[in-house]
Amino acid sequence: MVVRNASSSPSTASLKTHAFDGHATRLAFNKFRDHPQHLWRGYTALVARNLPFTAMQFPMFEFLRVQMYRYREEQGNRSGTLLETGLVTAFSAGSAGSVAAVITTPIDVVKTRIMLGAAGGGDEGQRQKAIKELQAQGKDAKTEIEKAQQAARGGRAGTLAVGKEVLRTEGLKGLFRGGALRGAWTALGSGLYLGVYESGRRAIFDKTVTIKVGPEAKEFIVHRALLCHHSSYFKAALADHWKEGQQGLIELKDGNPEIFGRFCLWLYWGKIMEDHEAVTDIPWDTLTACYLLAEMRDVPMMQNAVIDLLIRKTQATNLLPTREQRHVWEQTTENSPLRKMIVDITVLRGDIAQTLKDENEENMYDKSFLVDAFILKYQHPNLISHEDFFTRRCLYHIHKEGEPRCTT
Repeated sequence: MVVRNASSSPSTASLKTHAFDGHATRLAFNKFRDHPQHLWRGYTALVARNLPFTAMQFPMFEFLRVQMYRYREEQGNRSGTLLETGLVTAFSAGSAGSVAAVITTPIDVVKTRIMLGAAGGGDEGQRQKAIKELQAQGKDAKTEIEKAQQAARGGRAGTLAVGKEVLRTEGLKGLFRGGALRGAWTALGSGLYLGVYESGRRAIFDKTVTIKVGPEAKEFIVHRALLCHHSSYFKAALADHWKEGQQGLIELKDGNPEIFGRFCLWLYWGKIMEDHEAVTDIPWDTLTACYLLAEMRDVPMMQNAVIDLLIRKTQATNLLPTREQRHVWEQTTENSPLRKMIVDITVLRGDIAQTLKDENEENMYDKSFLVDAFILKYQHPNLISHEDFFTRRCLYHIHKEGEPRCTT
């Protein structure tokens, strides 16, 4: 007798173990083998819950975050630290998620009822799992399952039908059952994941550098990755083994804050002029100073942008940057593209011999410029027309090897 019980006991245990053995997905498919379409029961309610939830949460989140930053800035409390970013993001996301969760609770109740109805009559393991989930939401599991099976009687109750049934039997309170708890855990979850995400993203990708420009040390805060991407000068200066890289601080005592401001405008928006400015409004010395800054700090893409503006200004005003010529020659090397452009456009637009008859004009020009201009004038008399000059601007651009050339 003892032997018989001993041999039967492992068999029983083996059967019980086998019943719950295997992958959860396989068990789910076995459950719905006879009616696989029931796997999609509640999908409409799921979409009806998630779409409005997301549509409400993220606009509210962005609005709250902007308002909190604005308020802190007005109060003089904004620090720009990672901790501030994490806390402001977490509070904004949590508040927005909580409100959106409470508003969409009725749809979540309907979805739960439909899915429980689809699982009605299932094995005890699935039933217990559903009971635990409902208890975690503060709901009476037994009552919820009975109501779900009742609402889904017939096997094909739709979202609207289940919602009407809940409203008829339990009233409005039934549709918002568990709403407070749903709002609380959504606030916690949204605050944690968006707060951690935003802080982590800033810590990895949004490191900033403070650049003090000019005698008064006007501060510009620039994103390090963006600055290093466009300028090999700043990339080298901000290397980890240099003091500037370790402190995230660079001082340009001989810089011009106005010109550096235009550099930052180009860095972030790809333009050197403000929206209200026309090319004819910008002084020649401002444009040439922008080019010299870009050349000194090795920002070739900005150099190309300034060249284009100089050509457009020449075409629009019918004037030449003659008064800036000597300063350009003093600050650039012999192979500077800006030198070549000024020589070409001066020869194209003016009579050099007639210009030199005026002593004041003669003193205005650098001697090496005059030599280059005379050589070009008399060795290449048939220059391109003034109207075609912009289409040939790529001659004065800087392009890396293999980089595509400019298009008209």
